[in-house]
Amino acid sequence: VVMADSLFDDRVVVMMDVTGWPRVTRVIRTVGLGPDFSGAIPINVMAAAQVRGRAVHEAVASVVRGDLDEAALDPRVRPYVDGYRLFAAESGCQALAAEVEVAHPTWRYAGRLDWRGWLRGRRTVLDIKTGAAEGAEYQVAAYVDAWNAQHPGERVVSGGIVVVTDDGRYKYREVDLPAATNVWHAALVVYGARGRRA
Repeated sequence: VVMADSLFDDRVVVMMDVTGWPRVTRVIRTVGLGPDFSGAIPINVMAAAQVRGRAVHEAVASVVRGDLDEAALDPRVRPYVDGYRLFAAESGCQALAAEVEVAHPTWRYAGRLDWRGWLRGRRTVLDIKTGAAEGAEYQVAAYVDAWNAQHPGERVVSGGIVVVTDDGRYKYREVDLPAATNVWHAALVVYGARGRRA
């Protein structure tokens, strides 16, 4: 199964069959490390936020690829894209790819990282958020860990979270990868134990 292109060159990476492997966000949600939306937000508001989040991710991926159709961009999505562009301009980052599937052959999980490239001279994975970012550091750690397991010669050494907002701005937070990776591995153990009890 071809799942991802290489992070820092044009080679194609052939990956293992990940059928039945849990997704990163499912693990985080199941073990309680993500935002708790249980009953706090009406379902229609939550659904609209999910649609907006997907649209922003698709638009940012188009910006990274250089094929965003500006005329067709939903005006409700534009401020979030502007926030990403502001981050890119102010940070000097170099985006290489977006929305790339990764999987960890030992821990047996899969996910889709939002952004990868160079930031401050370091290979970096970023998670782009349009709302609650609780637990995002564990997502970043999971994606970095999977990438590094698949590409030991192209190790990512930095991770961050970019929260883009509806006013065209952003907030950036660097992830403490060693600490977040420890929590991520513990989450995988708990997730596995819950699955064995079910």
